[in-house]
Amino acid sequence: MKKKVYVLVTIDTECDKGNPGWDIARPLAFRNIPLQKELLMPLFNKYGIKPTFLLSPEVIKDEGSVLLFKSLKNVELGTHLHEEFIAPNSNEKTNRTKGIQALLEPDLEKEKLKNLTELFIKNFEYTPKSFRSGRFGSSPYTTKFLADLGYLVDSSVVPYTQKFYQEGFTLNFWGKTTKPYFEKFGNSDILQVPLTLINPKFEKLPNLLQKEYLKPKSKVKKVLNKLNYKPKTRWLRPYRENAEGMIVIADHVINKHFKDDKFSILNIMFHSNEILVNGSPYCKNEEEVNEFIGSLDQLFNHIKKTYKLCSIGLGEVYGIYGQN
Repeated sequence: MKKKVYVLVTIDTECDKGNPGWDIARPLAFRNIPLQKELLMPLFNKYGIKPTFLLSPEVIKDEGSVLLFKSLKNVELGTHLHEEFIAPNSNEKTNRTKGIQALLEPDLEKEKLKNLTELFIKNFEYTPKSFRSGRFGSSPYTTKFLADLGYLVDSSVVPYTQKFYQEGFTLNFWGKTTKPYFEKFGNSDILQVPLTLINPKFEKLPNLLQKEYLKPKSKVKKVLNKLNYKPKTRWLRPYRENAEGMIVIADHVINKHFKDDKFSILNIMFHSNEILVNGSPYCKNEEEVNEFIGSLDQLFNHIKKTYKLCSIGLGEVYGIYGQN
């Protein structure tokens, strides 16, 4: 019997950027939003993929974008916080979304999440169940605030990475599992569904060496570097990996991380504006857009042929994970 593989496609859905880098297009533009329907939905429908679009505040405020997402079938809509675009203390004229939740005062973060959720409810008429922090910058309080607001799933953890932000602040995701896990808050909980990344060399290290490797100023890390044993993190993400690379990562996760489980979960992430030419730092021409989409096609085709491909929305993992 083929192993069941739940394929999640979780898309951080934002305004157009990339002028260059992640600079926000001015005037504010949403040319990438129709491309989700024109370029991505036919591919998703071909394989029965149910994508999750995690909507940033500026997208939820844009009437045309809201109408388009309301017209889509077999999708999940959730939220994505770039704190500049939501009150209190919004800064909608910013040139770049550099702020992160972890640097906000807890009461301010809580209010922004509340306002984002209420904005979503106002325009879509239901409560969102899934969320991701902008720049993966969640705070120690984020998941508790989300649970209180009725969310079921957060997907802000990026295993095998360390994120460096302004003011010398860092978030360290080394040591985080790629498997979903529950966080409990009294009578409520939330399921954390990490993004799918691998680091095969690090995974091969004995547990004791892994723990030593993760320590600040690790002597083990220095020794391994001198021996040219440099663990490399790879991300199940188009453009950063070609089709062959994504297939290798997917097979590794399915057969290693979920080896003893009845099912596997793959969480593929990218931004909506990555399929707009010069709408992000990524695809610079139509050929690269076609390669981007083609690599996903090849990945889905491989999973369909090799395993039992299933697809659900990010928020639905809460129920599916518990049932299995």
